[in-house]
Amino acid sequence: GVQGGRDGRAGGYFRQLPDGSSLRLPSKSSDIAFAAGDRFVLETSGGGGLGPPENRDESAIDIDIANGRVSPDGARADYGRS
Repeated sequence: GVQGGRDGRAGGYFRQLPDGSSLRLPSKSSDIAFAAGDRFVLETSGGGGLGPPENRDESAIDIDIANGRVSPDGARADYGRS
C-alpha cells in the first residue's frame, strides 16, 4: 500500500480436497498428482490500499458491502467499523 494503505494479499496455488480443506502448493513445481474430487485453486494477488483504511468514507464502505466487494465482518476488520 501507499500513503498509509495496507499491503495487498499474496496469491497462491492450492489443492482443495473434497472435505473443503486446502493445501498450499509450491509455486515452482510440476507433476503433482491430484485425486478424483480434488480441485486446483489459483488465487491471484490483491492490490495494496491507497491511504489509511480507517479514513475511508462510510458511504463508500456501504457501497462495497452492498456490491459484495467486502463482507460486513471484513469491513469491521479492515476499516474498524463498529
